Amino acid sequence: MLSTKNDSSDTYSAYHCDMLNNDHFMVQCNFNPTRMLNETDGNILDLILTKTPDLVSNVEVLTDHFNSDHFPVSFDIKFLSGRPHKPVLRKIYNFKKANFSELNELLKCVAWNCAFLKKDVDICTEKVNDLLLAAADICIPAFTVKKKINPPWITKDIVIMIKKKKSLWRKLKVRPSEALSQKFKELRRSVKQVIRSEYKRYLQHLASQLKVNAKRFWSYHSIKSKSKRLPEVITYNGRSATKPQEQANLFNIHFHSVFCTESIEVPAPIQTDLQDPSINPFSACHLSTTNFFLYNTYKI
Repeated sequence: MLSTKNDSSDTYSAYHCDMLNNDHFMVQCNFNPTRMLNETDGNILDLILTKTPDLVSNVEVLTDHFNSDHFPVSFDIKFLSGRPHKPVLRKIYNFKKANFSELNELLKCVAWNCAFLKKDVDICTEKVNDLLLAAADICIPAFTVKKKINPPWITKDIVIMIKKKKSLWRKLKVRPSEALSQKFKELRRSVKQVIRSEYKRYLQHLASQLKVNAKRFWSYHSIKSKSKRLPEVITYNGRSATKPQEQANLFNIHFHSVFCTESIEVPAPIQTDLQDPSINPFSACHLSTTNFFLYNTYKI
């Protein structure tokens, strides 16, 4: 309970508000009293707590809607429901048509020293990443791919039929009639039959291309399967783990076991002044398809 009066009795409530804000990153969005003590003072009995206050709007206490000393709170929440209606566009590099010889020559001419003018390692990393990707945009062609919303056996004709079925359903809700109801049932039956037929044809084509293109099978598996990429239980040397921290410890034990513990003499690193404009620390670098793919994927 929060009080609208500025006195010392509200210290306990203020403490809890600070704890929610600082420790749990929650924001309280209702600042209007929901129970009045008199004409000017009251208590806030109803809180609206959220981590994204931009999603909450039009907060209002309804004082005239009910005959009660405890007023309800009305507010709007912005949210997206269902699947996206438009496909997501992604730009990817076409490494098959990349000119890595030109890319390597271009990287030798880049003024890398400009990326290390700041002492902040995050800023330097961002600058190096910008320079490298800018060079890649010149030497590696890119194309845009769409992330399909519907499964591959849902063709354009089926999508059109589904839209017609939904449109007919809306008309049926507004103006119910026996004729519209019968037409809707027939169209719904036709849509189900076409989907079954296309799904069967897709599986037959997938089976015929399994030895040639196994990637399409695993794409189908990811669509149909609801399991995660990592198993629920990880077992190593007879020990099983289900919690993320325990699984990470098992991975750590395995990685530690495969590393060599013998001391190996490593030559001292060469001290290079990265801010010296006469020195290019990347003059001897050489990028291949695998190198750039790993960098672009994992930002190593």
